[in-house]
Amino acid sequence: MTEHTYYREPFVRTPEELLDKKLELAQITKDDLIIDLGCGDGYVMIAACQRYGCRAIGYEIDSEIVEMATKAVEESGLSDRIEIRQKDFSEHDFSEGTVYLLYLTRNELNKFSLPLEIHAPKGTRIVTHDFDMPAWEPKETVEFPLMSGDTKFIYLFEK
Repeated sequence: MTEHTYYREPFVRTPEELLDKKLELAQITKDDLIIDLGCGDGYVMIAACQRYGCRAIGYEIDSEIVEMATKAVEESGLSDRIEIRQKDFSEHDFSEGTVYLLYLTRNELNKFSLPLEIHAPKGTRIVTHDFDMPAWEPKETVEFPLMSGDTKFIYLFEK
C-alpha cells in the first residue's frame, strides 16, 4: 500500500514593519471587509481590525493553523469581526470584500486576476508584496526597506 502525503508550504508571517505599510497603503476604513487568502495565524486580520475597526474573513486550509488562528482571534476579542473559513481559498467568492491583503506567489495571484476583475466590486483595493498581480497595472508601487536590510516591494491595485 502506498502512502500519500500532502505537502504544503508553511505560512510566512509578514514582518510587522511591512504590515504597517501595507495597511496604510490599503487606506482601510471601518466600513471595509478585509479578505486574507491563506490567512495563516490571523495576524494580518487582527492587526487590521484592531487599528481600523473593520471586519475580516480569512481562508486557511490547514486545520492546525485554523485552530491557531481561531484561538488568536478569540484572544484578541475580535470574534465578532473576524471569521476564519477552513477551506481552499480558490473557492472564495470574489464579490466579497473591499480590501484584499495578500501574500501569494505570482502564479497564485495569476489564478485570481480574472475572478477579481470580473467579480470584485468597483473600488476594491488589493495589496500584495514581493509579487505583483499579472495583467493588472499597480496604482502604486512602494520600495520598502526592512530593518533587516532587505528591501521589499509593495503593490497597490484598485479595481
